[in-house]
Amino acid sequence: MSMKGIYSEEFNQASWDAFVQLFDELYAQVDAKWIERARLQKIPEDVSQVLLCEMGSIHLNG
Repeated sequence: MSMKGIYSEEFNQASWDAFVQLFDELYAQVDAKWIERARLQKIPEDVSQVLLCEMGSIHLNG
């Protein structure tokens, strides 16, 4: 079976939507200075959204 076939069988839209919503909520809490710095460094917004949320989680959880 192809990778596309495996992915298509395993993909769950509701799970993906929940994942996206979680990162949207976390991103809303990220310091605007971090967001601006990522933008100035030309990090794509979708990439910076995930990275900054993960960085914030690490920072908060020590």
